[in-house]
Amino acid sequence: MLNLNRITEGFRRLSGLSEDEVNECRELCKGAAEHILRLVPCVSGSNGGKAEFAAAALAHYRYLLKVMSDGTEQVSIGEVSVRYGSDRLQYAEKLYRDALSDIDGRVDDEFVFEGV
Repeated sequence: MLNLNRITEGFRRLSGLSEDEVNECRELCKGAAEHILRLVPCVSGSNGGKAEFAAAALAHYRYLLKVMSDGTEQVSIGEVSVRYGSDRLQYAEKLYRDALSDIDGRVDDEFVFEGV
């Protein structure tokens, strides 16, 4: 089972949203966790943290898709403005895919080349 609190915290760091805004996106994080568990049903050990990060990255990617599909290209928080662009969306998608491949076994922290 994945820890939803760690996923939402990862999502908060990736998105830069406030705690209140992240709480409104909690269902998005929950849906991302469920999706990851469908793709990789046997998550255990060190893969648990990797799966939680992949879920946070997926939630961030889905959040950007939603924001951009609503026609919002810029969000202002106080004096700071954040502009959403296709580069940011591409980065979010790559981050999710890389995180997913890390838990999927194609990339492993313990991989070592051995001499022949």
